[in-house]
Amino acid sequence: MKLAPQHPIVADVLDYREMVKLKNTYVDTLPEMCSPKDGRIHTNYQQAVAATGRLSSANPNLQNIPIRTAKGRLVRKAFVAKDEDHVLLSADYSQIELRIMAAFSQDETMLEAFRQGRDIHATNCRQDF
Repeated sequence: MKLAPQHPIVADVLDYREMVKLKNTYVDTLPEMCSPKDGRIHTNYQQAVAATGRLSSANPNLQNIPIRTAKGRLVRKAFVAKDEDHVLLSADYSQIELRIMAAFSQDETMLEAFRQGRDIHATNCRQDF
C-alpha cells in the first residue's frame, strides 16, 4: 500500500489481487453452495472449533467476507433476508472478554475507554492491583 502512490501499476496489481480473491473465494463458489431445497445459502455455526468458545462460521465462512473495501461490500450485498418477516443479524464481539472483565470489575478507566470507542490496548489503565 505504501508503494501505491509511487506508480500506477502498484494500485493496479493490488486491485487485481483483490478481484481475483473475491472471484475465486466468493463469486465462483457461493452459487455452488445454494441449497437445492430453497436456493439459499446456509452456513454452519460451530462453537467447539474456536479455542475461545466463540461461534465460527463454515461452509461458507461468512465471517471472512470483506467489509472494508467497496468490492467486498458488494459481495455482502448478495446476502439478503428471506422476506420482509426476516432479518440478517450481524454481531461484532470485538474484545468481548475485556468488555466482560470491565463490567464485572467496574474499572472506570476500562469502561470509559469502551464507551468512547478507544482501543483498550492503547489506553492507560490503572496499575494499582
